[in-house]
Amino acid sequence: MYEKLYTGGYGGLAGKNAYKFGAYVKLHLALTAVVATVLLSVAVGVQAAKPLVVASINPVALLAEELGGDDIDVLTLVPPLGSHHDYPLKPSDHKRLQSADLVLWVGPSLESFLEKPLASLSPQRVMRLSAVAELHWPEVAGHSDYAESDPHFWLDISNVVVAAKAIRDRLIQLDPTKKSQIEARYQQMAARLQKMDAANQLAFASLSSKPFLVYHDGLAHWAAHYHLAGYGFITLTPEQKPGAKHLLDLRKRYANSGGCVFLEPNTDPQATKTLAQELGMKLGILDIMGVNGVSRIDELLAALGVAFERCLKQP
Repeated sequence: MYEKLYTGGYGGLAGKNAYKFGAYVKLHLALTAVVATVLLSVAVGVQAAKPLVVASINPVALLAEELGGDDIDVLTLVPPLGSHHDYPLKPSDHKRLQSADLVLWVGPSLESFLEKPLASLSPQRVMRLSAVAELHWPEVAGHSDYAESDPHFWLDISNVVVAAKAIRDRLIQLDPTKKSQIEARYQQMAARLQKMDAANQLAFASLSSKPFLVYHDGLAHWAAHYHLAGYGFITLTPEQKPGAKHLLDLRKRYANSGGCVFLEPNTDPQATKTLAQELGMKLGILDIMGVNGVSRIDELLAALGVAFERCLKQP
């Protein structure tokens, strides 16, 4: 069209000049089409970008991954066998926190290393799960706020449902177009957890007075939820060695009791094994962080229940 227009008039543009102008016009139109295609691709890419959720530890990541499905990207900061109490953040971790649409963590009593980095982020981009109002915290003598002593809230299944509901609501805020999908995933998760919980209540009823020890005070939610009076721990935190008086009390209470001492995958087993032999107690393993390859939170809790019941029901 442009060649035809400019070869016939308007100043006598004809011959070689006309062809040159026509080639220029064609090139111009081709470049315009390329630019338009690139801009459209960029616009579609931006529109299709998934929200980035950064989770502090594996149990929290499992909740986010199941609720968000393929509609979000989830990154976990602490590796499976890393220490969630004093994990050293790398420069790449700081970049992830800065670029996250949402950061999920339990709270300073569990991931103290995150308290300072998260203080620089907008509160709308950070969700502290231990602050969810409906969570249940077991009452223990000597602790005015037990969340500061045992923050492993996910070991009470009713707490998992509460936390999942809070995460569900935040994910819907990030992308309201995925509300129905996120809601459906939440309902499926809650139904599975409640069914498991009912089965556990029946299975653990005969274990209510069975004595058992864990390496550190991390199973209080489990013990309180299932009314397990035999619960005890060797040390308050993984980084703290047990005191002489505490070990003496354990020997008095648990010697020849026939119960179980439970190891954790990421702790030094030798001292725990030695104590189990000394007390005449059986040895088991409880993976409360899900480091042994689980893909959902109910799988973590199911494996925990099987290991717990198997050891305590041994003759």
